[in-house]
Order: sequence, then structure tokens, then C-alpha cells
Amino acid sequence: MANHNPQGINEFPLTEETARKIMNDLAENYTHRIRWTKHVKQRMHERGITTGQVITLLKSKHSVFREGPYLDISGDWKFNLKGLAAGKVI
Repeated sequence: MANHNPQGINEFPLTEETARKIMNDLAENYTHRIRWTKHVKQRMHERGITTGQVITLLKSKHSVFREGPYLDISGDWKFNLKGLAAGKVI
């Protein structure tokens, strides 16, 4: 029986390489587990960006880490990416 859950990691601090593997896997195989916060939806609307474009960015091996990965005050890993999706810099 195949494993239908994303694999966990045991790495601290989280490296860009591992963060990329996790986000690529989630965007490729587990999009139903990605949650869009109200803040994200507002920013996407302001910038004219679709969820499909964000998923494309997350799947890309060519997106660039602009900041992070880093732990926020609540203990979540965060990072900022830049890349192309549908001809638009995101």
C-alpha cells in the first residue's frame, strides 16, 4: 500500500534545499493540504495572482528564496519566494 501522506523531516535549522523538497512535494502531490489564509488571499487579489500561479511557483525548481526559511514566533517555518508563473514575476 502506498503512503498517501507527506514525509516528515528531522532537520534543524531547515535548509533551503529541504524546504524546496517539501514545498515541491506538497505542491505536486498534496495540494489539498495547502491552506490559503485570509491575508494570502487578500495579497493575491491585490497583485492579480491566482492560486494556480502560486502552485506553479511552489512546484518550480527555479524559484528563488528571497528570505528564509526561518522560524516565526509561533514556531512555524516561513520563507519568501520569487519566481515566474504564467509569464508574471511573483
